[in-house]
Amino acid sequence: MMANQALNQSFAPRMPRICIVGQPFDPNFRHWHEGPMFDYNQLGCQLLLAYENPTRQEMQDFHDREWHFALFVKYSSIFLLFKFGNQPWQDAPYSYWLVWPDYCPDPEEDLEAPENRLLLNCFMINAPTGILEGMRSMSFSLDFTTTFLEAVREQVKRPISRADSEEDVRLVYRQYPTPRSMVKDAVAKCRGGD
Repeated sequence: MMANQALNQSFAPRMPRICIVGQPFDPNFRHWHEGPMFDYNQLGCQLLLAYENPTRQEMQDFHDREWHFALFVKYSSIFLLFKFGNQPWQDAPYSYWLVWPDYCPDPEEDLEAPENRLLLNCFMINAPTGILEGMRSMSFSLDFTTTFLEAVREQVKRPISRADSEEDVRLVYRQYPTPRSMVKDAVAKCRGGD
């Protein structure tokens, strides 16, 4: 999957209370744009991967293989970079200022518990149908968690509009045309479950 071309808005209001593999992820939202979306909000961290008819290999890599993460920060942008199995590196930009107001997280509160790692819930969705094809959860390392929360805290200090956020993402993509090119300048890296 190619790098996102626009910054996604928080999908917290669409997070279902119960997720059932083989059922629509959100019964009211059947079609998803292909690509990854990452969100950090009061519900925690979520990574939604919308694939167009995911292959057997993509499904196997999602469920059975080791995950690697990297954190890239530039301008006002935070990017979660991730790789699982034999899949290529992917990226998902994040902005605190695009989280739905009722779901805004408090990174200071999470930083007050330095022994805690953030948990990431991952969902694979078939983009054309909205069917949940798989889900799994894993933690980030302590160092990755702290570095991410500190980057979010810096975002909180500098309010920015959606248009400016999207322009910063476009600037990053011009300088770093692939997620793999961002990995070399990542400020933190870890494996899922570290």
